[in-house]
Amino acid sequence: MKNLNIYILFFFIISCSKDDKIDFDTTAQENLEIEIGQDNEPPLNIPVFSTNELIVQYKDGISPTEKDAIRAANSIDIFETCNCSDQSIEKWMFDDGIDIEARKRTLTSTGEGGVEEIKNIDTEFSFKREVETDSISGNTTQGDYQNYIGGNHGVTIAVLDTGVNVSYPGFLPDFLYNAYGFPYGNNGPGSLNQISGWDYVNEDDNTQDDYNKIHGTKVSYILHEKLNNEGVPHQILPIKIADNTGKISAFNLICGLKNAAELAHIVNISAGYYTNTRDERSTIMEDLIDINSHVLFVTSAGNSAVDTDDNFHYPSSCTNDNVLSIAAATAAGDRKASFSNYGIESVDFYAIGDRVEFVDFNATTVYLSGTSFAAPYVTAVSAKILFNSGITFQPTRIIQELDAIGTHIDGEDAQKVKYGKIIE
Repeated sequence: MKNLNIYILFFFIISCSKDDKIDFDTTAQENLEIEIGQDNEPPLNIPVFSTNELIVQYKDGISPTEKDAIRAANSIDIFETCNCSDQSIEKWMFDDGIDIEARKRTLTSTGEGGVEEIKNIDTEFSFKREVETDSISGNTTQGDYQNYIGGNHGVTIAVLDTGVNVSYPGFLPDFLYNAYGFPYGNNGPGSLNQISGWDYVNEDDNTQDDYNKIHGTKVSYILHEKLNNEGVPHQILPIKIADNTGKISAFNLICGLKNAAELAHIVNISAGYYTNTRDERSTIMEDLIDINSHVLFVTSAGNSAVDTDDNFHYPSSCTNDNVLSIAAATAAGDRKASFSNYGIESVDFYAIGDRVEFVDFNATTVYLSGTSFAAPYVTAVSAKILFNSGITFQPTRIIQELDAIGTHIDGEDAQKVKYGKIIE
């Protein structure tokens, strides 16, 4: 029996300049530490062990009855499963005060027959880390999703984020994926209640964006607008993994990845967290991505102005061939934005991610900055390439096409990402 791991990552708001130095602590807690700069920025996202939770993965072929027996043997009364067809992963909740490290050692020494290893951090991290202009939604009322769902056609793009506010006036009719008949809804496996995507925070089919900066709405609109302008048929599958404060748990991220891979051609993830090493506990994410090699995953590179070849940022630092990590370029598209992460091995392309125009609900133009808003541009261009191929290109071929159409950024910044090119 291999080790079972679960961790939780607490979020701290920071604003790093590109001169900030990140020091990584190699203690048992495996925390990240940052040298406080002249603006007295607090620390980066710091992973710590959960006190009462474990994420477990069952071996292939374990029946529901066998799962019940395994939980009973471990005194598990409360647990969570993913709302998707793959029910092999669960989060187990123990009573407060348990020695979770001792519990892990017990599971290891007794060799629980139906559970196998997950090397992963269960984290909380937040969109608040994004360097973005505050944009209050002005509208928290859930719109009628049925008015925005049509027949699926073209490219399906899953957006793992804070959800989507369908009332945002920039969205065209029928822009949402139609999940009717998908056999997972708020009554569990077998129900037909799912409307479009899924809310993994509240465990229902309401993916309304209730985060005050409407992060998921912005990301969805950026790629939706570009694809509309390019005349590319598409639908967006909103998968809500962040709560109304912008926080995400890695368990919800994992579940969202599983759901997205079942339904989407391309997945956009404008979020991430830092680790002090190439984190072996991210194996579950990399395994999920690897298993779904036909799906392209586009990720934001992060906004701490660090080299993520050394200061790892997940999921953008995943090494799978079907993962793209996107850095932010300036509004002029001529160099790296000052806040953007970079890395020859870990970051692939640039896209404009500074002073991106967005019209808020009150019809005011605001300007967004962050790799979160660079990634959906590349997602949209990738979707166009895929559509023009007759939806036949594999992710590696899409990346080749992106390389072919990208424009070189001149000077030193061209050497800071793998391809040295901006995608527009």
